[in-house]
Amino acid sequence: MTDKARIRSIIHEVTEAARPPLVPELQLALVTAASPWWSMNPSDLQSQGIPEPFWAFAWAGGQSLARFILDHPHYVAGKPVIDFGAGGGIVSLAALKAGASHVTATEIDPWAIVACEVNLESYRGQVDLSCEDWIGRQLPLGSILLCGDMSYERELCDRLLVWFGEQEDCTILIGDPGRGFIAKDRFEELATYLAPTDSDSDGRYKVRASVLLWKNAQR
Repeated sequence: MTDKARIRSIIHEVTEAARPPLVPELQLALVTAASPWWSMNPSDLQSQGIPEPFWAFAWAGGQSLARFILDHPHYVAGKPVIDFGAGGGIVSLAALKAGASHVTATEIDPWAIVACEVNLESYRGQVDLSCEDWIGRQLPLGSILLCGDMSYERELCDRLLVWFGEQEDCTILIGDPGRGFIAKDRFEELATYLAPTDSDSDGRYKVRASVLLWKNAQR
């Protein structure tokens, strides 16, 4: 069995088809309370050669950005989209459902790439998957760059802001669950949601999450 086939088999074993509370229109393979992974900590998984499965959860920033895209499809309809740090593909799936012409989902985790394959299978032909760090690339003119939940670390946020400032003719939307690392004066707040946290499986606990638009004039 190849590594990719092994990863796909494990994903099918430990996830179930679930509809995140904020975007019930979307169905993804996610780790839920029924999964053997739910009660395992990262070191348990690492001892089995499995990297921490960030792709296996619908994070608050990703759910919020996906909700916004579904409610405001004109941001992506008929346009090429880059989903940076795609995780399991929740934002990519929302963009495709909202009419994006093509989506490139980028991730540095090979497990997330396979999870995206699983979750975006019905849109085969409209999706490219890239297992690379795209920070530093000049994106095609007219692109839509989506970052679902990438504001979890100050150093990463600093790198993202530099990268955003290097782009020309690119609309950039991010989902931010308020971790405090994003310089919000560089963005326009388009929407806020009470989004489920990752601390339970049924969305009882909420966090205030924002959808932010990069202010291109400040490049």
